[in-house]
Amino acid sequence: NGESLMNDATGLVAFKFALAAMAAGAFSLRAATMEFLVLAVGGIALGLAVSWLVGWARDTLRCFQSTDTFVEVTVSLMTPFAAYLAAEALGVSAILAVVAAGLYAGWRDPLRLDVATRQTAWAVWSVVLFWFNGLAFVLLGLQLPAIFESVTGTYTPVQLTLFVVATSGIAIVTRLVWMYPGGYIPYFIFRRALRNEPRPPRSTLLVAGWAGMRGTITLAAALSIPVTLADGSAFPGRNIVIFLAAGVIVVTLLLQGTTLEALIRRLGVQADDTALREENQARIAAVQAGLRSLRDDTSAAAAAEGETARRRVLAEYELRLAELTAEGENRASARRQRTDARALRFTALRAERAALDDLWSRDLISDDTHRPLQQLLDHEEAALGAPEESPASH
Repeated sequence: NGESLMNDATGLVAFKFALAAMAAGAFSLRAATMEFLVLAVGGIALGLAVSWLVGWARDTLRCFQSTDTFVEVTVSLMTPFAAYLAAEALGVSAILAVVAAGLYAGWRDPLRLDVATRQTAWAVWSVVLFWFNGLAFVLLGLQLPAIFESVTGTYTPVQLTLFVVATSGIAIVTRLVWMYPGGYIPYFIFRRALRNEPRPPRSTLLVAGWAGMRGTITLAAALSIPVTLADGSAFPGRNIVIFLAAGVIVVTLLLQGTTLEALIRRLGVQADDTALREENQARIAAVQAGLRSLRDDTSAAAAAEGETARRRVLAEYELRLAELTAEGENRASARRQRTDARALRFTALRAERAALDDLWSRDLISDDTHRPLQQLLDHEEAALGAPEESPASH
């Protein structure tokens, strides 16, 4: 994800240089390269500095008073704007400043924020990102009638179709061609670091190349073209560029998006189990750490009730460890058991929720009682993830 963000950011910076060259009517590769390095290094350094400063301020304030979830989330939302405005004021790359600030915050915040703040921030950021992605297409929709009228007055429908097909074809083919050297070159450059990493098969690279659907970044880049030049005249070619960007998005989504699954099945590409292995390893390590802390904790043994509670929790953790260990030894059987268990838990949760809602709808419990219990069930359901259909149900 971090590499993707940097790729998008550097691409947008390069696009900004192209716009500047177009507006000035001249271009010097040497001068542009030096300016690009200054803007890039300055933007990244400033973004890291702003994000570090915000994090330091939050930690300092937390020492004097308890954290406030809504204040923490608000600061999280304002951090990228602070990095952007600071970079704009200093004349360095604002895009790279935002990316650098986001990467630092993404590394820092999960380790420093409390549970309530993490959950709230994740939910808020998901909504905000959905709004921003939708906003780009709303802006396109507002401009599209005037853009369509402009381009149809200059070009014929056949020409516009050919332009879209040619531009989309170049975008698709370029990505497909680059995926093969891009997938293998790192193994020659970073031989020591990647000596234990298997090289990706050609079929996987083909799927990765075909998965290059365009979206918000392409549209945002096109919409960032200024309407007028410095002398007040219209920016040449702006409408046709935005039209072609929208055309590429539509073509790649319809062509590649609807055929990607068929290509994966035809090539027999299997899902990478790295994430599953990492999850199992992490779960085992976490449960083992919990068991060690429970076995070393003798504070609850003073009273009989405390010792009984400790043994009960120990038994629960030992059962979880046994299940996770069995899953690592017999992955297929464990996956089936986990699917069946999750389906049963979802059935029980639905019954609990129905009983709780029934009591609330009949005014037997108040809102203050209903909401916390409903949130508890929501957390349990979210922890289970999306429901899967159990093989036993067939």
